[in-house]
Amino acid sequence: MQAQEFVPATWALARRARATESAVDGAFADGTILRTHVLRPTWHFVTPEDIPWLLALTGPRVNQLNAYYYRKFGLDTDAFALSQSLFRTELAGRQRTRVELAESLAAAGLRASR
Repeated sequence: MQAQEFVPATWALARRARATESAVDGAFADGTILRTHVLRPTWHFVTPEDIPWLLALTGPRVNQLNAYYYRKFGLDTDAFALSQSLFRTELAGRQRTRVELAESLAAAGLRASR
């Protein structure tokens, strides 16, 4: 499900699933559902099992559209591999804020800013 604002999105998801908002919050907290960008720079709620096929489907187009920015900011294959490895480690079983992830990226030699 695509939704930009977190609180209204969890409410809508609860209504669609005929669940309580606390049940949706619990599913989000325990990783049963995730909030990520799979198509464009908007948020989507997805199950972890669906992420691989969604990324395989949407990734080529997203990468094509973002190629200019990848070049502009020096994001190459090595930078993506390093950041993916770092995110796997940092996000394994826990949540991190943008600031915390940016600090981890900076410590690994990758600049992250808004």
